[in-house]
Amino acid sequence: MANYRQTNHNGRVNAKTGKAYSRKHNDREYDVTKAENINVGMVAQNIILHYDSNNTAHAIDSRDANRITIDEHEHQLYQELFGVSLAAQHKRNEAARHPERNKTIDDLLEGKNTCPEETIFQIGSVEDGFPDPSVLMEVFEEYQKEVIGRYGDNIHFLDATLHLDEAVPHIHVRKVWTYEGKDGLDISQNKALEAMGFKRPDPDKKPGKWNNAKIPFSEWERDVKISLCQNHGLNIEEKPKTPGKTSMTKEEAIAVKLQEQNKAAQESLDVKKEELARVSAELVTEEMKNKEITDKNIFGMARKITVTPEEYRRWQKSAETKEKNEAFKEEMAKRERTVKLREKELASKENDLRRRESNVDYEIKMKVDKKVQLLLPIRTKQKEEYIESKSRELEEKEKQLDDIAQKQHETEAFLQSKADRLSRRERELDEEIKRSVADVIKDMLKDFFLQFKERFIRFFKGEHQENVISVVREMRIDRNTADRLSQYGFHLMEDHTVGEILDRAETEDIKDALHNAGADYRQIGSSEIEAVKSGIEKGGTIEEIIQSIAEQAAQKVVRRRHR
Repeated sequence: MANYRQTNHNGRVNAKTGKAYSRKHNDREYDVTKAENINVGMVAQNIILHYDSNNTAHAIDSRDANRITIDEHEHQLYQELFGVSLAAQHKRNEAARHPERNKTIDDLLEGKNTCPEETIFQIGSVEDGFPDPSVLMEVFEEYQKEVIGRYGDNIHFLDATLHLDEAVPHIHVRKVWTYEGKDGLDISQNKALEAMGFKRPDPDKKPGKWNNAKIPFSEWERDVKISLCQNHGLNIEEKPKTPGKTSMTKEEAIAVKLQEQNKAAQESLDVKKEELARVSAELVTEEMKNKEITDKNIFGMARKITVTPEEYRRWQKSAETKEKNEAFKEEMAKRERTVKLREKELASKENDLRRRESNVDYEIKMKVDKKVQLLLPIRTKQKEEYIESKSRELEEKEKQLDDIAQKQHETEAFLQSKADRLSRRERELDEEIKRSVADVIKDMLKDFFLQFKERFIRFFKGEHQENVISVVREMRIDRNTADRLSQYGFHLMEDHTVGEILDRAETEDIKDALHNAGADYRQIGSSEIEAVKSGIEKGGTIEEIIQSIAEQAAQKVVRRRHR
């Protein structure tokens, strides 16, 4: 039987362009007649899998012209998986006045750290040959079940494509690394691997290209695929390939080292599997010799499980093994009885040792008690003298502390009188500042009030104008107008009405007017804005209204400082 090499090529972005891998290659959404490595007549035989948000695969007919493309499917799935956390991030960015930091689903799909990871899974090569594609499909199905069963919360498969139109059958697998963030599911390979329990090969050294948690995961993944291939009767080359080199790279050396560390555990697992196979063989009867079960794999293709006469005869031979196992069990039972007798002897010796130890402890205790009785009077007198000397020292310390407390009380009284004088002076200064601020505002902003009045009351508005304005205020803002408004600080205005934007513009102008009149932006709230609008509607003078509200805001600042 031929020896095959099982290969995996992982990647996110094109090394030459620096962009994420194109999804159009996998479902042939381009002109395949210009690709020399593709057999155009075999394209229709390719099989596409789309995974849903629960990591369940659904086979897609590549011949269906109306099918959802991989590009469309990944957009929908990314939105379903990460839409909640993305919207929460947008709210935080807008609250921080940084809407330019917002990312779209396209940004996630194209970002170097958030785009899907693509793996090309292949068994065999053009030079060494390859097994039937059905074996490749079976191995992949078992592999993805193993990954989803263990790490389905942190690895989400997006899609998989079986290519039969190239020289060697292979599968393109696209997945994304996830973890549970504070706002929902989010993307991070490092945090996903941490949640999965994988650590750097050398935790004492800094993380890097040759020391990260992805290395032991890749080794685990490779061992799983090799084991699955061997379960299907394939001879797989286990050592990493090093073409055209006399020595291995650091990554390959790490992989070999990890593989050697896992070899003993794998051998133990193989022994267990052989024992399980022998036990299972005992359950096969004559009726199962030609039993055939028809099923379908995840790619939607039929597969058959057949028990051949040769396998049945092999299972029959297991009866001989069963007899040997019975003899082995009897031998083990004899050894177990011998071990139990030995344990009883050891238990008896242990009891003797405990009794001797108890006697020794008693003798030691008696000697210690006798020595204590002789030394106790002398030690007691020494302790009494020591306590008396310490009592005299404590009395001296108490006198010193009383003197210090009296001085501290006098100092506190002096400082309190100083603080009272400073408080009175501070109140006087606050009153002076309040009067000075009001005078400065009046002197500096007379010209501004006239300009503000001209901006708000320009023309007489009759009935016809009011009717037209009411219609215009209900009109929706289109995308181009929203883009122009964003240049003036009005973001995300698309689909808002003209009236809503005019109201916001009026509010912003009132804020600016109050600020220019001396009020702090932080002290201008909805109550101040409504007060200005109400005063204008009642026919008050704009200059007086703005000046009054600004003075109130300034006084609010002074009162808070005083407190």
